[in-house]
Amino acid sequence: TTSFLTMALTDEGNILSSIKAVSSAYPLVGNLQVIPQGQSSINLDFKQPAVSTVWAEEKILEALNTKPGELITLGNKSFKITGTLIDFPDRSTGFLSFSPTIIVNDADLDEMGVIQAGSRVVYRQLYSGESSELESFLEEVEGDLNEVRVQKVSDIEGQLGNSVNESSQFANLAALFTILITLVSSMIAARRYAKRHLLNTTLMKVFGASKKFILWSQISQLAMLILMATLIGCTLGYSVQALLESILSPIINRELPPPTAKPLLLGFLTACCIVIAACGPYLRVLGLVEPIRLLRKDDTQGSKSEASIYLFSFLIFSLFLLFLFNDLSLVASILFALLGLVILLAGIGYLLIFSTKLSSVFGGYGWLMGLRNLSKRASENLLQVIVFGVSLTFLIVLAETRSDLVNTWRSSLDQDTPNYFFFNIQDYQLDDVKSFFDNEMEATTQFTPLIRGRLIGASSADGTLLDVGGMMQRESNLTWFNELPENNSITEGSWWADEDEDGSFISVDAQAAKSMGLSIGDQLEFNVAGENFRVEVKNLREIKWESFSPNFFFVLSPAIASELPQSYITSLKVDNNSEEVDIFIERFPTITSVDLEAALDQIRVVLDTASTAVQYIFLLSLLAGVLTLIASIFSTVEERNKENAVMKAMGAKQRDILQIALAEFGALGLVASITSLFVAIGFSAYVSTQIFETSYTPNATIIASGLITGFVLILLTGMFVVYRALSVPAVKTLRS
Repeated sequence: TTSFLTMALTDEGNILSSIKAVSSAYPLVGNLQVIPQGQSSINLDFKQPAVSTVWAEEKILEALNTKPGELITLGNKSFKITGTLIDFPDRSTGFLSFSPTIIVNDADLDEMGVIQAGSRVVYRQLYSGESSELESFLEEVEGDLNEVRVQKVSDIEGQLGNSVNESSQFANLAALFTILITLVSSMIAARRYAKRHLLNTTLMKVFGASKKFILWSQISQLAMLILMATLIGCTLGYSVQALLESILSPIINRELPPPTAKPLLLGFLTACCIVIAACGPYLRVLGLVEPIRLLRKDDTQGSKSEASIYLFSFLIFSLFLLFLFNDLSLVASILFALLGLVILLAGIGYLLIFSTKLSSVFGGYGWLMGLRNLSKRASENLLQVIVFGVSLTFLIVLAETRSDLVNTWRSSLDQDTPNYFFFNIQDYQLDDVKSFFDNEMEATTQFTPLIRGRLIGASSADGTLLDVGGMMQRESNLTWFNELPENNSITEGSWWADEDEDGSFISVDAQAAKSMGLSIGDQLEFNVAGENFRVEVKNLREIKWESFSPNFFFVLSPAIASELPQSYITSLKVDNNSEEVDIFIERFPTITSVDLEAALDQIRVVLDTASTAVQYIFLLSLLAGVLTLIASIFSTVEERNKENAVMKAMGAKQRDILQIALAEFGALGLVASITSLFVAIGFSAYVSTQIFETSYTPNATIIASGLITGFVLILLTGMFVVYRALSVPAVKTLRS
């Protein structure tokens, strides 16, 4: 695409317009939204206007008092307006680059005659494809790009790019948590499977089956399980995608690309990895069991090499996660946190089980028996404490992260976000403009100085000349402030104090300083209106570019800037279809107004889409976590049924059995919930500050809800298992 600014002319007037010349391949991704001449609905099938025709935005049509079907002049050529441009995929979000847009055919550029030597033109070559293919392409051409700037969707400045990055990071985080939770539930199921088949496997050995035969028989069953799980999972996945697409279609307002076969392969690999990592150790246990166990009625599991097998499975699974997410810091931090969490939960669980030996000094019969059951099934209960704690921790972290992201996105673009910028306000106009805004528009505004200059030199503190690359000889927008703006923060150095305001200092954006190789104490030389002056770098700032406030790479100290020629810029929120802006333009024709509403609408679409996607991703992860909690309790259902049947046969009342279960599951749920609460706070703080680079404040509502919900879910599920067992006659259970 080729983009530049020029005047659009009709008999009714003129307006500065952003011209975008496109080829027949445009757009590569997304859709152009155009209302064709003579129609009232948006058409998404257009690619490029015909030669000698254009599509113009509504603001241009209104300003020039024209409509589709009439002529408009751009440079040396007249064009027929054949449609109203509503939106296009690669709209810029930088507030200084906004003017209403006209899309033309790139074959008309030469006849327009607008582009001359010295013209300011932006040429963009667009590419689309798989991420791996694009990265390989960039690596190949990186040395030949010279002054060419490469921009990815994730590199777009402001909230649009941030939301894309953060929603992608959250999806990765949720997927990682879900896979880990799935692994935990798979290990529970595998442990239950191995325990149920231990004696059967021993019996097969007694009748002459070899270890190889037993191993391959188990592997064949697992292979069938993997295939079935992949088929069912991918079918459900495609169904959920279709459902989400139908839900998001009103927000996206464009066709999504059809699903590919890649998720099938990815789902198969994920299923294989989870099954191997979860079931491998227990298959090893089945293979090592000795026939003498059958005669001794010994169904305990274990082997000397079981720990090394678990370690091997953990390493294999870690490598798979690294391959899947290609983010070493994310995977490593999560796995180390998981390891620490498991150790912490195991320690607390052990203390809980050990403390049950002291339970005889207090409590009634049900409480006493419930706590003693914890030590009676020490290994199973220790595993359940770990499972409960890990699942609850991950779910609380995801809930807090989701809430923080959505709230941050929504607060960054609230209803009061400015949608109009006004440039070229001269000093003698300030009072009149302020009076108009106060009286006619009832808006309170802040005027920011704007100094147009050019960086002509840079040197280090010792006088060595510095090469600052493309910033040299390029027009720069400067400003000055007494106080540090709210959306800026100092990363190095200090803001000027009262005694510094008389000096010649400059504050530089930290990212710009990094690309230019600048540090505190370096000297910069600028030219403003033919006058050269030097300033010293006093501090470096981090700028929140997502805020729709005037932001600047360079901020001068008041003393050096006060004598320089300057105009002013301001922004405010204007209601749609408001006539005040037209009145303002008529009264102040030399002031330039820029309407950002179209760009804000596009950003709102992205934020709404990202927020909705994050909500659904969280719900899917929540479902996986809840199922894991329930599965861990049901993993001991056979043993509990037998115990309850024996107690009923010995005369225990149903109330006593339920009281025992209440004490046991209450203690398990309480310990797991409280432990996961404190771990989740630390984990959420790490995720927010290190991964998403935002501040963290514990969300009391989510944390309290997670604590109560986790405790109640564990308690009610455990009580349901016991109550269901009590409905079965004891004789039937004992005979089985």
